[in-house]
Amino acid sequence: MKYRILTIDDDVENLQANKIFLEACEYSVDVATNGHDGLKLIQNAFSDYAAVLLDYRMPGMSGAETALKIKEINPDLPILMYSCDDSGDTIKQSYRSGIEDFIDKDESRDKLKLALELACKKYEEMKVSKPASPTENQKLLETIGMIGCSESMAEVAKSALKYATLGSPVLLTGETGVGKELIARALHPKSMNSFYGLNCASFAQNNLIESELFGYEKGAFTGADNRKIGMLESIGDGTIFLDEIHHLTPQAQATLLRALCEKKIRRIGGLQEIPITCRIIAATKPEITSLIQKGQFLADLYYRLKVLTIEVPALRDRPEDIEPLVHHFCRLIENETKTKKEFRLNVIRSFEEYSWPGNIRELEGVIRQLFASSKDYYIGAEDLKGNIKEILNHSNNRVTALDTFDRKQLRQRRDYISTILRSSRSKRQAADRLGINESTLRGLMNNLEIRI
Repeated sequence: MKYRILTIDDDVENLQANKIFLEACEYSVDVATNGHDGLKLIQNAFSDYAAVLLDYRMPGMSGAETALKIKEINPDLPILMYSCDDSGDTIKQSYRSGIEDFIDKDESRDKLKLALELACKKYEEMKVSKPASPTENQKLLETIGMIGCSESMAEVAKSALKYATLGSPVLLTGETGVGKELIARALHPKSMNSFYGLNCASFAQNNLIESELFGYEKGAFTGADNRKIGMLESIGDGTIFLDEIHHLTPQAQATLLRALCEKKIRRIGGLQEIPITCRIIAATKPEITSLIQKGQFLADLYYRLKVLTIEVPALRDRPEDIEPLVHHFCRLIENETKTKKEFRLNVIRSFEEYSWPGNIRELEGVIRQLFASSKDYYIGAEDLKGNIKEILNHSNNRVTALDTFDRKQLRQRRDYISTILRSSRSKRQAADRLGINESTLRGLMNNLEIRI
């Protein structure tokens, strides 16, 4: 998530320099040239600022006056006063107005960056995660019974809706816990007959999978006292979902391949060929191709199944889906337990930095554990204890320096340094503000062809 910062300054050049710098630090930046305009932005119901960077000396309404009015609108919004006037009276008036920190404009950008990081941390500690208005992606995912807002999952939903009208096999690939069965159900039109899901891993240690899929005749083997109709036959025109299909035995793979090719099966111990009309949806892990190379999975079966394919991304690759998933599981748990709780935003952000090896299934487990263990109404970072503490340990605090601009366009880097130079009294002061020495600045000016 990009934190949203509001900068208020009547010095347009300095305002632009701060905007370029903060955007390079991965902030989303709004600007205002006076206190009145800044207050209007804060009052906007759609605004959600993590911090305000505020100039002290401005015509009309001073920084101190603006800060007091900001606190009337949102007492918890962190304010950083940013001024060239560092006199004792100015600093005193600034802190009396409720600011978090006072930063001299002539100081290194490192202090500004650090102060903003601390302000955003405080913002997250106080901020409670609230459900946002549903986006088009969220509405699309809801049509297939899934939760999220990411572009990658929206593409999954589009594929599922398109493939639902077709009768060909579908192969779903993705890690454990990403929601493949929900997608399989979305692929099964409600107008059709039964849907049946079978986890092939539960049969990995025995040979019963063939009996389940194809059935058997009486006397086919010891214990076969009666005829059994297999799933592929009994489900008729319905859909059978074979999860973790890579766990099928070699014999079961070969028999399933024949069934797909000929649309017929034979019960174990039987001679009669029985036509089948069911649709098969299979799911496997992303490493299926390596199993084929090792001879552990039939290549022909793989190609028969992957007539239509859907790759389901891991949760770590779509962190924007985490917050709506948290709200979804909260509603489920609230309905089950009649207990209502809310998550602090800093917990959500920690979740977004965690790798989630167990994907959505692991996320649900963590939320349930926090509901049970937290004593307060609000679930905060202090509640992440024990095994859940690992989530915080994996969170990354991004540190951004001037080198960040190496990843930006050359023009943006040149514009930023040029703006700092124009708003500084000397090259030495500009170098201090950039956090580099003067000789390095001169070298940058030569390399970037900056003439000031």
